[in-house]
Amino acid sequence: LGAAAAPMGALRPRARPLSDALATTARYDIDGVVDLAALKVANVHTKDVRITLTTHAHGKIRAAVTRDGSFVIRDAPSGTHALDALAVGLTFPPVRVRVYGDDDEEDMPAGTIEAVYAEDASVALDTKPLRLVAVSRAEYFEPTARVTVRSL
Repeated sequence: LGAAAAPMGALRPRARPLSDALATTARYDIDGVVDLAALKVANVHTKDVRITLTTHAHGKIRAAVTRDGSFVIRDAPSGTHALDALAVGLTFPPVRVRVYGDDDEEDMPAGTIEAVYAEDASVALDTKPLRLVAVSRAEYFEPTARVTVRSL
């Protein structure tokens, strides 16, 4: 007389969000390099730098930086994404990355990458490889004023 009900606590198939169904299946690699000069000045090792590409439908894709400063973000979908580089002691500007795919209407070859600063889109970045440069040293603490007995 109908399907038997699933026993209490049984697992059901997970529903997939609609955005996953609409997402592209083509994936591309983004080759990049972190400027080593700023890392040396701030005494930061390349293993302490974190590269993250945030996509709309596919979440975050992380990449490790090698000793020579290079990194590869694998399986990036086509579209516009946010790229962040994080390192204790340094500040990197956020970058907006556009990856062109086969289904794009623009006359750009699939896999072409364009990158601009997220806060200043008029500045285009080199993308062969994508070059990330720290803009400043991060100051986490303010120097305290000297307190002496006379100043009290």
